[in-house]
This record gives sequence, structure tokens and C-alpha cells, in this order.
Amino acid sequence: MRISSLLVLAMTTVTMQAQSQSASPGAVPLSQFRDLTWLIGRWHGTSRWSPAFYEQYRFRDDSTIAMTAYTDSTFQSETADSSIIEWRGGQVRSRTPRATYEVIEFGPGRIRFRRVGATDGGHRFTSVSPDQWTATIFPRGTSTDTTLFEMRRVPEPEH
Repeated sequence: MRISSLLVLAMTTVTMQAQSQSASPGAVPLSQFRDLTWLIGRWHGTSRWSPAFYEQYRFRDDSTIAMTAYTDSTFQSETADSSIIEWRGGQVRSRTPRATYEVIEFGPGRIRFRRVGATDGGHRFTSVSPDQWTATIFPRGTSTDTTLFEMRRVPEPEH
């Protein structure tokens, strides 16, 4: 009788932990959204799949961050691979032309998104320093292969 009770307790604990890891953080105050200033700027990214790519993050307004992707370090020619991160009524989402992602984790120096309706996968942005952050792409399904993108600040041009 004791072993079965312990087993039920252990299964309940594991289930509750899994639910808490995949649950939305709830309402996000606009002030917390505005703390994403560490994303703002021009960035040179690298990963094992891509030796160089370029992105720029800007506040479009007080509740929207626009990411524009560029073909090279001149930041002159945009690509179609752009997105936004938006705060609407306490909810934070990331949208691309192909998908919408909801926040499942949000804390100082980090934010994680997962595709709406999915139970795995997603991506997390993590601040490393004022001039560096990382993007971790989590696999879907049975794969355990994560991909890490390193983002380094590119100085703004002087006018």
C-alpha cells in the first residue's frame, strides 16, 4: 500500500513539474516587456549552420519590437525573414509570416517562446552581456538536438 501511494505521489509531482515547465507565465506587465532593451540594436549572428547573418531589433512603439533581417553587414538589403515581438493586453507573442509563438518563460535577461498549440520545441533568447546574447532553438518531437545562435552587437553607424 505504501509503495503504490509513493508511486502516485511521484507521478503527480512529475506531471505537475512538466505542466509548470510548459505553462505560460501568465500576464506580463508592460514594464517587464520594456525590459527587453538588451535585444535592441544591430547584431551579427553565427551558428553551426550559418557562419554569418545580420539582424536589427528596434522598438516600433511601446509594445512592439520589430526584428529586421539583412543579407550582409551593411544592413542595407532586407530579407523576408523578419518578425515582431509584441505585448498585447498582458500577453507576449512573437510572430513571423509563417507562425505565431507564445511566451512560456519570461525573466530578467531571458524570454522563451513556443509555437501556439505546440507542447515542445520553441526558442529562448538569453542575455549574456550588453554586447552579446544567445538564441537557443529547441527541437520538436523525439530529437534532443538544440541549436545555439550567438549574437554579437554591431556598432551603429555614426551620422
